[in-house]
Amino acid sequence: MAGLGFNIAGAVWDSRNVIGSIYPLPSIATITLYGSGGPTPVLGSTPSVINTPIINANSFIGNSMGGGYDTGVSDSVTKTLMLLCKPSTAGTGKSKGIGTYTGSGSPIGDTLIFDSTTNRISSIAGASSGFVQDLVNAEIYDGKFYVVFADFALYKTQIFACKEGGLIAGPGVGLTTRAVPDKTIRIARTYESADTSGNADIEIAASGIWSGALLTSEQKLQMRNALVSRLGGIIAIG
Repeated sequence: MAGLGFNIAGAVWDSRNVIGSIYPLPSIATITLYGSGGPTPVLGSTPSVINTPIINANSFIGNSMGGGYDTGVSDSVTKTLMLLCKPSTAGTGKSKGIGTYTGSGSPIGDTLIFDSTTNRISSIAGASSGFVQDLVNAEIYDGKFYVVFADFALYKTQIFACKEGGLIAGPGVGLTTRAVPDKTIRIARTYESADTSGNADIEIAASGIWSGALLTSEQKLQMRNALVSRLGGIIAIG
């Protein structure tokens, strides 16, 4: 049977319609799901593979010196980054999650760091010289997946974790002479030539980038709810 459609004069497609409506700021978002079918873009373009990440049914495992993905999204001073991830278990070390971290030089690049030896997560924001780091004790190293965000702005960075429907936030740390490298944002794999601060594995089910804007607390919880609705029956989300 032929389908019936309507052509309305002057109408245009808006990414907030249908699938975009459940995700915050869809017109600027790059949201990707990972798994055995390869990286699946929900909004934005498809990431390219780096080296050989370990592919699971609904996630992949990578690390800072091994496998991961390149989103193709150019880094920007202002942005919110997100991961739905399962960090390495308690006591096994540090993992880098998402960003443009180079490990040395200036600017050093922005990234999320998971440290299972201290139960902390952190956001590192680069400047034209040096960097600052926002930290929070999140207690997310229990074998579940968690939604984690980092805000990066001209004068501040702040780390967040969604846990049991609530939002845990770091205090936020200010900085001056903010700068980012001329690189594209990567998932799991960093730009380091040699890891000097830990390259424990991290398992990632989804990533998100909002370039040029910061998600509000309500929008962060909206994003978490959308991921729970889509994946909560498949993976354990804390």
